[in-house]
Amino acid sequence: MAILPSAALAQNDQASVDAFYRGQKYTYCDAKVLAHFWGTDEWSAKIGAGEMLLQRQEKDLKDKLRNAATRWSQDGNSCGFEDMDNPVYSYDDAAALAAYWGGGMTPYDAKMKIVLNVEGGGNHWVVSELAKAR
Repeated sequence: MAILPSAALAQNDQASVDAFYRGQKYTYCDAKVLAHFWGTDEWSAKIGAGEMLLQRQEKDLKDKLRNAATRWSQDGNSCGFEDMDNPVYSYDDAAALAAYWGGGMTPYDAKMKIVLNVEGGGNHWVVSELAKAR
């Protein structure tokens, strides 16, 4: 097996990370969840998940992320609003979603709902809801 020069490795890693973020399905929170599950760091988790996407293993990635999210929460972990980065959500986004979702929801409540939905791979849903709210 040929060993790639470090510049080529870095380029391959970046392509995998780009695949991870493409389509606004996954966030830094998902990388944290997967890193915890796989026993690695967030960068390596983004690379691993991105490689799965490049190999057209999205269903397998979704299954792994669902299992990882279960363990993540069972271990007492949670993401913060600042971990939502695809896109980066703002206070104004949370306020718009709170108004859209109604029921007396505050922007803080909307932030928590965003976090809970994104932790299991639901960023695409949040992006869709935000588009409707605008």
